[in-house]
Parts: sequence; C-alpha cells; structure tokens
Amino acid sequence: MTEAHGNEISVEDIKAWIHSIGLKEAFMLYQLHKLLENKSQLIKGEKWVNITYDELHEELCIWSKSTIKRLVHFLENNGYIVSANWNESKLDKSKWYTLNYQKLKKLDPVTYEKIMAVKGSGDPNRATADFTETWCKHFKRNEE
Repeated sequence: MTEAHGNEISVEDIKAWIHSIGLKEAFMLYQLHKLLENKSQLIKGEKWVNITYDELHEELCIWSKSTIKRLVHFLENNGYIVSANWNESKLDKSKWYTLNYQKLKKLDPVTYEKIMAVKGSGDPNRATADFTETWCKHFKRNEE
C-alpha cells in the first residue's frame, strides 16, 4: 500500500486483511476504500466519505443492514476505520468515514488470533483458502 492520498490496495493487502480480520471485514474495508477513491471529499488533508447504513446496504446488498452495522462497529472499535461528524448542521448526525491506512498496512495473519478472541469467534479458519483465492481473483480481474 502506498502512502497518503494515493493509497493503492494490492491483492496481497486483501489477502492479509482476510487472514487477519476475516472475509466480511476485509470486503467491507475494500468497499470503503473504493468509496473513498470515487465519492470522497478532502477534509483536513484526508479523504472522507459521508454514507449512511442504508446507503451502505444499497452498495452491499449481499448483507443485511444489521450485519453491515456490526461490521462497521467492529472496524471502528478496532481502529481500522475512523468516523467523525463533519456535517455543517449540528442536527445532522450522519457519520463520515475514512480508513486508517497506517493500521491496515500492519495487518498480517499473526494478528488474526488476537482479533478473533476479541470478536468472540472460536474458528480461526473462517476464511478458507479456496474462498480467499476466489475472491482475490475476482478483485484482481476487476482492477485490470
């Protein structure tokens, strides 16, 4: 991954995310990355995207809104995504999101065990090699 505004994500980055924090979580991070690349605003030198759970559900219709909320909360609570309220109106409580690329660069399969303990999952093999390979092939094909 490169620094600052030109953050690029490779297939190897995606594999590290899958093995470190899980498949759904990696997919959510990738979707947020794509939103930041295509629909973001530059605020205080960082790319941010303002999106609601309903809008995320439209983007990620494969999951329920409650699953999306759980994923976002997990990623927020563990520092992989950062949220803020950059809205002009104090009444507007919608969140703005950005990725913590510095933390994402540090992900590797060794951290997976620690994170899974926090999530309460006992299955360290949740993201199988076959599914990981299929998803990464799809990711690579769409990037070309």
